[in-house]
Amino acid sequence: MKYTRLDVVKMASEYAVHLGKRPQGRPLTVKWFRSFLTRHPECYIRKSRKTKNERPEKQHFNQLDMILTTYNMKESPHCIFSLVELPLTMLKNGEISLNKKLTFLGKVPSTILFCGSAAGQALPPFLIFSGKTLDKSVLSGVTPGAGGIACSSGRATPEVLVSFLREHFLSQAPGRSGDTLVLLLDSNLGRCLNQAVIDLGSAFKVVFVTAQTTLNPQLHPMAVGCCNTFQRELCYELQKPLYSSETASISSSSICEFLCRLYHRNMSAENLHSTFRKAGIFPFNPSICRKRYGSAIVRPSLATGPSSKYREPVSGNLTPNLRACEDDDDMDGNPVDDDVDLQ
Repeated sequence: MKYTRLDVVKMASEYAVHLGKRPQGRPLTVKWFRSFLTRHPECYIRKSRKTKNERPEKQHFNQLDMILTTYNMKESPHCIFSLVELPLTMLKNGEISLNKKLTFLGKVPSTILFCGSAAGQALPPFLIFSGKTLDKSVLSGVTPGAGGIACSSGRATPEVLVSFLREHFLSQAPGRSGDTLVLLLDSNLGRCLNQAVIDLGSAFKVVFVTAQTTLNPQLHPMAVGCCNTFQRELCYELQKPLYSSETASISSSSICEFLCRLYHRNMSAENLHSTFRKAGIFPFNPSICRKRYGSAIVRPSLATGPSSKYREPVSGNLTPNLRACEDDDDMDGNPVDDDVDLQ
């Protein structure tokens, strides 16, 4: 996955706070990033190119092929999972976002996380609510194993992802007997990866594969075939009272139960098998990419020099370099340390 300058600065700041080498309210700056590049010349800045030339689909399959081959997982569908975040934009502030609004009394979920394996096994849904605390009574009627959490944004964050992995995924992933698991993350969840998430994955043998924002949605399992049909059926049920004499079939006390029923209906084994096959994940089939975008072989790109724009992608092996910053010279010092370029 590519990172912009600001992404790297944010990740480094979180890692410094995690190590206790920097206070929470004093993040690193872009000037620190410049001195970081002088200390680690193996990292470089590469200008972004147009999507049609860069072919993110080919990079996606090459990365996936390398990981599945390294961990010998091409014949282990029970170890390949996909995680997709679906914002429930039609449910906001207790209202249905349509021309004629219907009001729900009480909290309604803001986001739902879909998780299933290439073997056709779906994990129970994980609901995210907007707010600071979650009253467990709102989860009454949900299917066994379903979980929920509250956060201020109502969307997935690094803290939400850690909670999902620790309390939901690791305890319910079927067929877990010390095997390494591959978890495919969509582009939204890929932005939630931080050092705490990576450390948790390393401790429990979970390998994260992130998708670029420019990746075709049809090549990400469950985004097409599960999430889109779920959203379409939910909108249909919500619009029923607006165009007919039928009474509303969903209330604030039954919305979570209804979402769980709809989730399991769209996450059937048949749908999961189909979406992983069409995405070329299992059976692993890079020809899916070739038929649509040409050969799935990526030529090595040439590195370019630094540029003045902060939003250009940064390439290189970031993880070892960020760990190298444990030295006091990289993270500690006076408040003016990150305002001076080290030569």
